[in-house]
Amino acid sequence: LYQPSSESIVGKIAKLCLDQVTVDKAFIGIDGYTSESGFMLKDLFRAEISTHIIQRSKDVTIVTDSSKFGKTGLTSICSLQDIKRIATDLDMDPKYREEFSMAGVELLMA
Repeated sequence: LYQPSSESIVGKIAKLCLDQVTVDKAFIGIDGYTSESGFMLKDLFRAEISTHIIQRSKDVTIVTDSSKFGKTGLTSICSLQDIKRIATDLDMDPKYREEFSMAGVELLMA
């Protein structure tokens, strides 16, 4: 299924197709992050595909703007232990900078 609003392919067939490829690096967008729930999305279909990609990838980068930190989504897609780095803007709350640093997550900020 194609979701025009997010320009995403989702569904069972998309998941089966992903099983046929090797995923070295994944770049995943999010709708929210909290310390308690991890990285989240609002769309269940996109969340299922994102989780599948994260589980198959050796190197995961979360790509998001800083406004998503402290926000919730409908469902969690992964935790800090599942990712290597976060790419975001310079406005990230220092609370999250410290949390990610303590977890060994690399921050790419611009």
